[in-house]
Amino acid sequence: MGDSNIDQHVKTALTIGGFDPSGGAGISADTFSFHALGLHGASVLTSIVPQNTSCVISISPIEVDLVELQLDAVLKDLNVVVAKTGLLATPELVTFIGVKAQEWDFPLVVDPVLGTTMGGGHSTEKLVMAFKKLMQRAYLLTPNLPEAGLLLGRLLEPNEDPKDICMELSHLGASNVLLTGGHGTGEMVLDTLWDGNGILQWNSPRIEGEHHGTGCMLSSLIAGRIGLGWKLEKSVESSLLDVAKAIQEAVSPGKGAQVVRLGEQST
Repeated sequence: MGDSNIDQHVKTALTIGGFDPSGGAGISADTFSFHALGLHGASVLTSIVPQNTSCVISISPIEVDLVELQLDAVLKDLNVVVAKTGLLATPELVTFIGVKAQEWDFPLVVDPVLGTTMGGGHSTEKLVMAFKKLMQRAYLLTPNLPEAGLLLGRLLEPNEDPKDICMELSHLGASNVLLTGGHGTGEMVLDTLWDGNGILQWNSPRIEGEHHGTGCMLSSLIAGRIGLGWKLEKSVESSLLDVAKAIQEAVSPGKGAQVVRLGEQST
């Protein structure tokens, strides 16, 4: 039985993604980010990913029927104000979320995880095609450079203008696109936002080293702020600042990549 003392009006942010047992990425990183913003964090598990700070060992997707049971349980009970997707490892999972998203009255942020920073690539032609359909349901798409290339079906050139890449993705149906520049080269990282009306860009110094969980944290912080009613530009700008701080405060719990650590959020 439910607890009558629970505040049914607490805002919930929902993550739909994979489980990283090392605690650096996936739904763990997402819910940490939601809680840091004062939101209740709910999660729907789509894959179990045996991994650590050094490598991804395998990806084991959850059956769609079980994902649906989790999703229905959450949505029937909690006050969900925003959702974000992370690892959706099969075309069937991506398609299922796309169909369900048509019923939602809250925004969806799609982080198109088509590989990981530690080599657990799982992209296939069918999976990419399914993501192209899902992104049409999204309020915001947050690819990195390799993911953008996969969605566009070509290898991005090192000197390509990120503004043009964002525009190409928008032509595929994405309402708003944040192209993250962490996988680029050079001393500065350039993040580019197409907000449906124009282009905004942020430059920041590149922090050397291998860091785990940055993409999950960034998309979750942006989603959480959108769920709290923030404007898109401010949500992105503040979340980029938070992730930069988290990289600077990263810790080394294992033998591989550092894990980013979220401190006090910018407002």
